[in-house]
Amino acid sequence: MAKTKKDKSVSKKQQIDVAMNLFLANNLTQLDIAEMVGVSENTIKAWKDKYNWEELRGATESSNGKIIANILRRLNTITSQEVFSSDDVIKLTKAIHVLSPTKMTVSGQIETMKAFATYLHQTEPSVAKLVADHLNQFVKNCVKNAISV
Repeated sequence: MAKTKKDKSVSKKQQIDVAMNLFLANNLTQLDIAEMVGVSENTIKAWKDKYNWEELRGATESSNGKIIANILRRLNTITSQEVFSSDDVIKLTKAIHVLSPTKMTVSGQIETMKAFATYLHQTEPSVAKLVADHLNQFVKNCVKNAISV
């Protein structure tokens, strides 16, 4: 993989958030995600392991409402203790945020674009290549700016 020059305007947290959203909502390889986010494939693997993305992916395949309810119960249990880990609270609230149906993440945008590109390839193959090039540029711009609608 060619090294990608790191964009200093994107924070590490933004990169992790975007990478996690791409991992959870798409069937992309770690290499694909790494190239989109501008980090190495090893970095994606490290983040995946550190932040338990596999567990989150499995959770998103279940009913989001049930999962969020379970996370909220766990969050309530943790925060009702006199002493608790702020890291645990942050991780749980992040999981709720990821599972929330009220926002469209970069990965959600990518899924929509992939569906459109598939449709276009089937109906207008000559136009599909041009549109695919523009969609790729759009995705790179979203990742670079950590856009989430």
